[in-house]
Amino acid sequence: MATPEWNGIDQFSETFPVYNCAFLDILGYKLKAQEYFDQRYNLYARINRALTTVAVAQALTTPLLGTSELTLEIISDSIIMLQPARQRGLGALLPFACQFASNLGIEGLFLRGGIARGRHCRRKTEQGFDFLASEALQKAYLLESQKAVTPRVLIDSDLMDDLPSEEKQLIIRENGEFILDFAHYVINRGGSNFSDVHAEMTDLWAEVNRQTCDKIKAKLQWILDYYCWTINQNPNWDVAAFRVFNSGKDRRFARLE
Repeated sequence: MATPEWNGIDQFSETFPVYNCAFLDILGYKLKAQEYFDQRYNLYARINRALTTVAVAQALTTPLLGTSELTLEIISDSIIMLQPARQRGLGALLPFACQFASNLGIEGLFLRGGIARGRHCRRKTEQGFDFLASEALQKAYLLESQKAVTPRVLIDSDLMDDLPSEEKQLIIRENGEFILDFAHYVINRGGSNFSDVHAEMTDLWAEVNRQTCDKIKAKLQWILDYYCWTINQNPNWDVAAFRVFNSGKDRRFARLE
């Protein structure tokens, strides 16, 4: 309404905290959900198992990273992770998202998404309902919806100057974009889980060849190419044994300098 009395509600002063946010989308969720309700694929149990593995690993580093304020919500195909930006870098959110993405991949659930920072407000209405307004969530969602495309998690370039060197080790480039480097949780740096990785990539390769949808084939092939690139970077791995899975496409992956 146009009356001064009605619009007077807009005369307010509020200080908004700054939050880090990861907005993640589960690819192929519709099919997995259908299989879940048909009791052929235990979606809940697989996500819970992936989270349990992450929680155990994070428990060892909680004093350093501070996971107590990290929240995670799973709503249909969307995963929202939030944490107050109380220190330099992304704190626990970055390694948590990294390991969670790798664990879900092993469960056959692949993610695309974005990680960003911005002002944030979450509070209760007088009726007890939740109100959420978040620049961090908006930015992360735009990265996911407009740029991610393949099963990758993009990091807002505005964050890069604020990240310490240990966090930058969890990030690589692809065609100039900054993406989460989750493969090292799947592919052991010491090369000691050859059989598991080869079996996982064989299953993915078989799924690529079974697929009739070109978009799905392209997303699965991206994962194989990313895994192959990771293996090629590590002298502890037998590169030749994985060459069959590589499309040969130059995706311009690169470590950060």
